[in-house]
Amino acid sequence: MKREKKTEIKVGITVTLGILIFIWILGWAKDFSFTSHYNSLKVQFKNTSGLNVGDEVTVNGVKKGFVDNISLHDSGVVLTLAIGNEVHLYKDASFSIAMLDLMGGKKVEISSGTTGVELDYNKLYHGKFLNDLPTSIADLGKIQNNIANTLSKLDTTLSGVNELLGDKEFKAGIKSVISNMNNVSIQFSELLNKNKNILNSLISNANTLTVNADSMFKENRKNIKFTLNNLNILSLRADTLFQLSNRFMAEIKGQKNNLGKMIYNKSFYTNLDSTLIRLNELTKLLLLQLKNEGLNVDANISIF
Repeated sequence: MKREKKTEIKVGITVTLGILIFIWILGWAKDFSFTSHYNSLKVQFKNTSGLNVGDEVTVNGVKKGFVDNISLHDSGVVLTLAIGNEVHLYKDASFSIAMLDLMGGKKVEISSGTTGVELDYNKLYHGKFLNDLPTSIADLGKIQNNIANTLSKLDTTLSGVNELLGDKEFKAGIKSVISNMNNVSIQFSELLNKNKNILNSLISNANTLTVNADSMFKENRKNIKFTLNNLNILSLRADTLFQLSNRFMAEIKGQKNNLGKMIYNKSFYTNLDSTLIRLNELTKLLLLQLKNEGLNVDANISIF
């Protein structure tokens, strides 16, 4: 009986130690602890893609916490992250869900930020999901139908091209075009060869003309400059003359000078018209006397 009790006690102690070791290993692996040395932080994502409670949270690539809770909301998924209180997160920190390994595991990656202003743990922050290999494969499956339709259209296009290339008239047309292009090229080459001397002469003359023009400009640079200066002076004087003319016309219209007063004076025109009428009558009278008896002059001449 004593041996059986000792055996049971040993078995109990062994089982208890095994359970304690298992709990310790599990807590170490999942970063569980009975002491509260974590800060709680809530981050919202549009999609978590298989992230589970207990998955690790890394800060700048170092494991510093775990996912404590996952809750579904209308605007997305809100994660409650347990982060070690020795970690310093700043206001410009960023949050993302990334692939943990090639087997498809997930983790929450936090970039701590650089502003130096401590992050407020009472606020809700927004993170982004980084596409991993499984997600990319799923997206590829979504566009599979589009790829199949594109390939089908490409096959139809290639079939049409093959039919077109296999058409005898089309081939004959292409051969004719190529033949004509070849003939044109040969004729153009022959034309260049026949007129090679003329072309060389033209090029030589053009070169000589350019050299002569350059030489002429160099030799007459001072004269050209002098002429341009004179033209500039003439232009300035002409502009001054136009300004004076405009000013004179403005003075005439404003009746600021004698000419303006004469032109825009109504009595002047009336007197002028009356004078012209009288002059006309006098001219008619003189002509009449000259035709009849001559010009009669009634004058008394006295000699002192």
